[in-house]
Amino acid sequence: MYLPVTFYKTYREIISGYQNNQKSRFDHEYYLYAIYRYLSFPLTAFLIKLKFTADTVTIFRSVTLLICFGLILLGQYTYMVTGALVFLFAYILDFVDGNIARFNNTSNYYGKFIDGLVDSFVCGLFIFSTIGNIRSGHTLFSIRTEMFMGVTTAFASLWIQYFRIRVAYFVNQSQTHSAPNHEMPSKPKAWWHKTMAYFYSMTKQLSVSTPIALIILCPLNLLSVFNAVFFAIYLPMALGEGAMTIWNLKNTLRIEREY
Repeated sequence: MYLPVTFYKTYREIISGYQNNQKSRFDHEYYLYAIYRYLSFPLTAFLIKLKFTADTVTIFRSVTLLICFGLILLGQYTYMVTGALVFLFAYILDFVDGNIARFNNTSNYYGKFIDGLVDSFVCGLFIFSTIGNIRSGHTLFSIRTEMFMGVTTAFASLWIQYFRIRVAYFVNQSQTHSAPNHEMPSKPKAWWHKTMAYFYSMTKQLSVSTPIALIILCPLNLLSVFNAVFFAIYLPMALGEGAMTIWNLKNTLRIEREY
């Protein structure tokens, strides 16, 4: 009786801590994040009982992603479907490491750093799913088209992460070297800017559906559709985020550099 009782107590503490944390407000910006987060709570409680740390879970997630890619790369139906399920598991682990860090009050920038490194592995999914789909013989497009979509989607996904890191760095640097109480005058947004912002918001919502789309389309031998859909999501998302961010920061970053 002791183990179930302590497990349930830990589980309730995790949920309570999440609800009182600003992370819950951030998750509500993405419709599917709440689902992934609540799926992660029982696993979080279980791994806490096994003495897993947040960094250990992050490393475990990287291994899980590599296993997923290897299974999908084989191009055989059973392995590919298993790989899709493993990817969902790895995606949920991305929420588990943060849960554990907050539960143990060990959140730090190093953990966020290695978590971001592992996040960059995810872009490989689109390349490996393309190759696995070609090997399975269930392509709907020419091999060149399939490879173009897979590689482009992978690089677009990686570009988004890199771009956000660079933006965060330079915004921080500009604020450090700017005058106190430096505020940029706000301008009303043009209709086209609002339209782009709305479109970008929708693509972000769709981007987090990757694991669900994979476990639905992979068993149906429709990885060509999977790659085509996310090609249509990530490429405009990368271009749109780049354009909007550069436009919004064109004045903010005009701070004289010291080097």
